[in-house]
Amino acid sequence: MLRRLALGLLTFGLSAPALAETPVGYDEDDPAETITRPGLTHDLLDPEGRTRFHLITRLTPSTGEGKFTNDVRATIMARAHIRVFEGLAVNAALPAASAWPDPGADAYLVGNIRLGVEGGHAFYVGDSRADAARPRIALGGAFDLYLPTAATANNAFCGTVDACDGTVLVRDLNAYEPESFIDDALMTRLRFHADFSMAIFTAGLELSLSPGLTLDTNPEFIMLFGWMVRGAVAAGPYLEPFVEIGSSRMATGPSNGLLDLLVSNYTTPTTITLGARAHLGGFDPALFLSVDARDGYLIFGLDLASVFATDRRSAREAGETRDFLRGFD
Repeated sequence: MLRRLALGLLTFGLSAPALAETPVGYDEDDPAETITRPGLTHDLLDPEGRTRFHLITRLTPSTGEGKFTNDVRATIMARAHIRVFEGLAVNAALPAASAWPDPGADAYLVGNIRLGVEGGHAFYVGDSRADAARPRIALGGAFDLYLPTAATANNAFCGTVDACDGTVLVRDLNAYEPESFIDDALMTRLRFHADFSMAIFTAGLELSLSPGLTLDTNPEFIMLFGWMVRGAVAAGPYLEPFVEIGSSRMATGPSNGLLDLLVSNYTTPTTITLGARAHLGGFDPALFLSVDARDGYLIFGLDLASVFATDRRSAREAGETRDFLRGFD
């Protein structure tokens, strides 16, 4: 079943470019109405609730032995967001991880399946929606439920490093969303989002609280606090460079004091990401490089994304047709 779900999400994500009729925000009849404001991201929620698909891969050759080794770890996440109406979308995600140690046998695992809902509203200053230079403030929120399907990572994820928790290394690859790979726990996540944009610049902030419960013999309460800040610029109609900084920390949970909270296995390192996203007529891939600020690990990323755009021309033509037919009433 999980294999079929992964295949379905992958198929939707890769077929979306062919199904999208127009690039996001582009009006072919009136290019002046093109909105070039950046803001598509694979980690933060979308207050406008657009239908979009992501296939996100993160890979690192870094271990305790060095930044470039023969021990490679990777995570992949297939994610679908489906708009219910403007400002509200439901989403589902299937994460997985793999390791290719040298020497050693390869290893694979499935993470926690995520089901969620997200939404919000964008407030514009000015009358003309086509004026891309006008300020925009967007506020949103989300609720995510992580089904406890994650397996525990074995020693293959440690590579040649002797003392290691493979599951921790997998979570560190997804610093802002470690909930996807917390094994033996039922996790939820509440997110609060705000972003501001003007002309070609966008800045965003997202905070999250993730309460959960371990599923062992003596269940314990867990609370994670996550944060991410983001900046992006539209360098023309087809390219969007961006920078992101974020992490997640255990606010409360299994510990023996403050020090355990700071270095808990549930706490991920602050990660700094530099990347660029292309906008190619409904196909919106991104390449990015993340640096683990704690250990200096390098994480190479690829997001194969697609957003379903609203075809303004078709909507306008439909309105004109209705107006024409009313003339015969």
